[in-house]
Amino acid sequence: MAFQDRVILLIDENPQLEEVKDIFKSPLDLVKELVKCCFSSNAGQSLLKYERELDAIKKRVAGIARAHNLSSYKIAEYSPYLFAFQQFFHSSYRARQGEVLEAVVYYSLKSANANPSKGKKDRKSLIKSSFGIRRNVGYDVDFFAKKQDTILLGQIRSTDVTGGTTAKGSLVDLLRFILREKRLNPSTRYLIVVWEPLERQQKQSLINKMWDSLRSELGPENEEAFKENIDQGWEIPNTNIYLRLVYGIEEFGEELNDFAGNNNAKTKLLSLWESIQKWDDLWLTYAIASLELENLIFRGFTNFQLLDKKLQELSIAISNHDFRNYGASSIAIAEKLARGWSESTLPVTAPSDILNYLRDLVLLKMIYVKVASHDNSRPSITDFV
Repeated sequence: MAFQDRVILLIDENPQLEEVKDIFKSPLDLVKELVKCCFSSNAGQSLLKYERELDAIKKRVAGIARAHNLSSYKIAEYSPYLFAFQQFFHSSYRARQGEVLEAVVYYSLKSANANPSKGKKDRKSLIKSSFGIRRNVGYDVDFFAKKQDTILLGQIRSTDVTGGTTAKGSLVDLLRFILREKRLNPSTRYLIVVWEPLERQQKQSLINKMWDSLRSELGPENEEAFKENIDQGWEIPNTNIYLRLVYGIEEFGEELNDFAGNNNAKTKLLSLWESIQKWDDLWLTYAIASLELENLIFRGFTNFQLLDKKLQELSIAISNHDFRNYGASSIAIAEKLARGWSESTLPVTAPSDILNYLRDLVLLKMIYVKVASHDNSRPSITDFV
């Protein structure tokens, strides 16, 4: 029977994946939270906790209270928990994807010996000292590097259709702050990066909104020059600041190379962007948790609970050996489970799909065991079987 290949970063101990794991640290933290909910000791009820965390507005606008009143009908009972889980997941994921892009840029600049700064707090501190700013910097900066006497900094937008009018203008809020507050005038490359160019359908709108935000600092006499040159690079008059709106990672890579003085940054950027496609922790955890939430409401239990019961009956414990060989071990355990899994609780029916689903449940259990073993709480060994 053919099993699909899986790359599970939270289990994989390959040293070559350490950089990728660091890049995905934020979304992997989301995976950790979900698997803890899936295998928590309170019989899977943790998957229901997100409904309790909804604010009053969402409960009213989404009709959650009404659904609870009709909870004798299973679909109505299911709706609030499904809505809340999806709301939590997508809100949390949306906030985390930018951190992945920031980490990709960090490692690209690091490979070119361009002295990048990693944390948001450190980047803000360096902006203060580099420009002689006395007030706290209240705006995010997505990347910062300093090489010799030149600074590289800027912000990243996933696409130019992301966000409304205010969000578009906010991309230069940090620049406006620097222009107002600076006491020093270092040579600076300030980049606004649109990571995915798509059809560039809102490029002109984006330029217009950025100009509106900077108008008071740059003066109306510079409007034409700004709008005509911003996408090729523009030296802001009476400053040492080079400003550019960059579309796509090809153009961004060239800018990184120009700053670093070598070709390593772009090569690393494109290489990382290609290599970080192959991992399965997040989509797998999200998909299975979503399916098992339905089981929890309609059946009153989950396959996570059944898995724990079966592992105990078969005296199967997850070991360090299983982590080191998680691909083969998860398959071997799934095949043992399949021989005694008589319950019709799985969301798939084809034999190959059943085996893959059981193997994926085992992989999530492995993640849980490994995460739990590193927690300060140090759960007892009985939690691992």
